[in-house]
Amino acid sequence: IGFLPDLKRVFQYHAAEHVCPALGCFWEPMETEGKAKTQTGYIIGWHVGDDESWHLYTAWANRFDRVLVHWVGSDIMNIPKWLNSPERVAHMNHPRFVHLVEEERLVQEVREYFENVHVCSIPTLRAYPVQPLPKEFAVAIYYPKHRHDFHYGDVMKEVIERMPDVTFHLYHLFGQPPDFEYPNAKWLGNLDEKNYATMLANSSCMLRLSQHDGRPFSIIEAFIMGRRCILNFSMPFVHEVGNVPLAEEVI
Repeated sequence: IGFLPDLKRVFQYHAAEHVCPALGCFWEPMETEGKAKTQTGYIIGWHVGDDESWHLYTAWANRFDRVLVHWVGSDIMNIPKWLNSPERVAHMNHPRFVHLVEEERLVQEVREYFENVHVCSIPTLRAYPVQPLPKEFAVAIYYPKHRHDFHYGDVMKEVIERMPDVTFHLYHLFGQPPDFEYPNAKWLGNLDEKNYATMLANSSCMLRLSQHDGRPFSIIEAFIMGRRCILNFSMPFVHEVGNVPLAEEVI
């Protein structure tokens, strides 16, 4: 499995920990030049917007006999914007491209644009041991500043503001800190696996709000450790909320 150069650390971690074990293959970090062609290229999510990134992507994709494009929930919303020409749509519909989604409910959306779409439930393998709840009640929040609108950042900000006696742990896998500060909100930054486990252990529950999501690994990992989860969409074992007062009530 090869990778786009951008966000390589994230891709490598995801492929090594989740994708390759599920698909029965191994990963090899690929540079733009200097290594033999690998059979399969894999890309998680979609970050190909302008012409420059499109040319980089096509040069990368042309190195492989087959390309697996793993569409995550929020990126599906942007397909019309990113594939904004018949040439791009035709490129992504070439038989060597396989488009993956994680749940049946996402298949029909992706099939509006692509033909070769499959469900591939790639499980999380970060099986953290069950931990007792922390002495101090705290809420973990996945907060990607660069996708503030995708993840209802204003709603989560209002929840933090209206619950000053509750500690909130804000984290992300890569990205910048939020553009607000509250005494009860702690920005933990871009967490590696060890610090991510510590953050989960120090949190009582997880709040994740999204316009469109598949099966978030973070939720399953929180379940494994024994944490409750609050989402704004239906998923087994979660507390489903739709507005700020209901989120407060559930917390």
